[in-house]
Parts: sequence; C-alpha cells; structure tokens
Amino acid sequence: MVTMLEKKCSKCKKLKTLNDFYDNKGHNRHCKKCMRLWNKKYAKTHKKQRNEYAKKYRKKYPNKIKKWKRNHKWAISYYQAKQRCENKNNHNYKYYGAKGIKMLMTIKDFKYLWYRDKAYNMKKPTIDRINNNKHYTLQNCRFIENYINSSKDKSKLSKAQVIKIRKLYKQKKIIQEKLAIMFNTGRTNIQKIVNYHSWKHI
Repeated sequence: MVTMLEKKCSKCKKLKTLNDFYDNKGHNRHCKKCMRLWNKKYAKTHKKQRNEYAKKYRKKYPNKIKKWKRNHKWAISYYQAKQRCENKNNHNYKYYGAKGIKMLMTIKDFKYLWYRDKAYNMKKPTIDRINNNKHYTLQNCRFIENYINSSKDKSKLSKAQVIKIRKLYKQKKIIQEKLAIMFNTGRTNIQKIVNYHSWKHI
C-alpha cells in the first residue's frame, strides 16, 4: 500500500519515500538514483549536442553566466580540480590524474570549505591539498590565498635546482612542461622561475 509520503518510481518500479524524488513543482516520476543514472548515460551519448547547447546558452546569456560564476566560485574550483583529475585532454592532467590523484569530493564539500575557510574574504582563493601526495578529500583540502599555494611549490625546490632549471630552459634543451615533470612541481611554478618572478635573489 502506497502512503502519502511514498511514491513508486516509474523506472525501477521500487517504492520509495518522497525525499528520494526531485521536487520540481511536483515530484518527478523517476527517483533521484534513476535520474542520475539517466543523466550520466545521456551525457555520454549526447556529448556533441550538450556542448552545442552550452555554447548557445553562454552566447545568449553572458550576464547570467558572469553572475553565476561570481556567486558560485567554489563550484568553479570544483570543476577545474575535477577536470585536472579526470579529463585526459586537460593540460594539467599529467600533474594530477596521470599521477593517480583522484577527486573524492562533491561540489557541496567545496562549498562547505569555501565558507569554513572564509575564502570569500581572500583576494585570490585557490583550493589546496595539504598533502600533495594525497587525493582531493575533505580532510586533505582547504582554501588558501594563491600566493601561499605557490610558495608551497617554491619551498620544495633547492637553490641548485632553480639554477639548473633556468640553465636548461635558457639553452632551449627542455620545455617548461617537461621541466615541471622532471622536478616534480607545477608548470606555473616553472614559468615563474624562468621569468624571474620567483627566486629573484638568485
């Protein structure tokens, strides 16, 4: 017998509570689990259509996009980190996903950290893994200022390594991306070193 607080999913045919259904001016016919599975499958089979729709939407509503980004900065950080871990075409994948770093957080976790660390008061907040050898987890992540995050990479390198990086780059023997892999640091850090934006005293 179906009660007022229960509903039968038309997809999996299981009887579930109303909390297991999305409420969009009336509860959906499919439960949340079935909807997520359907959306995941649809995203894979209709990738081209989704990208075209997204382009048209951004072009038609640029102000809405800007406003959303301004009010959901934690979401931007989440999607960027997720891309670094899961998208092989991302230019930073080699430093994250290729090294086994996994995204084990949700967008709600990023929002929680954003307000916990008061990232909204920072000039340029970035998500930081406290232990760079571990995954993106709630226990291992925090929002800090970008310059502090950059200094973490700097502290890993020695004076001799910095001199060698500049020498190899100046002789045009190795490009920045390969130098980053060779010295186990970020490409941004290598760029700052070769352009004398960091380690200026050497």
